[in-house]
Amino acid sequence: MKSQQELKHESKKLLQGHIWFYFVMYLPYLVLIIGAYLMLGYVHNWNFIDIANDENNLGMNIAIIIGQVFMVGISYVMMDIRRNKVKFDKPIEKAFTLFNKPKYLMNVIIISLLISIFTILWTFLFIIPGIIKAFSYSQALYIYKDSVDRGQPMDAFACITASRKMMDGRKMKLFWLQLSFIGWYILGIATAGILFVYVIPYYYQTMANFYLDLAENTNIKVDDSYL
Repeated sequence: MKSQQELKHESKKLLQGHIWFYFVMYLPYLVLIIGAYLMLGYVHNWNFIDIANDENNLGMNIAIIIGQVFMVGISYVMMDIRRNKVKFDKPIEKAFTLFNKPKYLMNVIIISLLISIFTILWTFLFIIPGIIKAFSYSQALYIYKDSVDRGQPMDAFACITASRKMMDGRKMKLFWLQLSFIGWYILGIATAGILFVYVIPYYYQTMANFYLDLAENTNIKVDDSYL
């Protein structure tokens, strides 16, 4: 498999000269989340303690779910960019990738829901097992896209199982890869969020690259062992 440095270098090369494309592609997601937070602030009269404690706000929860759909769709575009299947054009249209492809959308929601349920159940045992399982299931949505593109769609459980097998012995590699972005996120905060225009696409493109490299170097067979 490629090293952490190689995966990040590939992402930088893809972003080079195309940062405006990535920014515009993320724009609908950013507008959604910022709009939801503004609405939440308005409801609570900008009382930040109440805002922080409001875990049952239906509008915010719906916005988060829709935002997750946007992020998965953008990650799918990044997979195709890395594979030279799409051009750096029509970023707004590409932002709505999942919304324009019903064959993806429903199963993406189901897979995401199952991953959340399984991870929470493992977390009830101890925090560490929950974190480990989150890494185990981290490739399931990518796997689903590839299965659909092959014309052999896998069900949600099969994708989660395949991810668990694919990540066997590789969870620490992904952990260190994600940890390497901490400095970038600190810089993003230090620049009042301005640098996130670069950091967020850089991070998600690298995560897509990680999966693609993993898929090229593993041969996963799916069985009935789901957890």
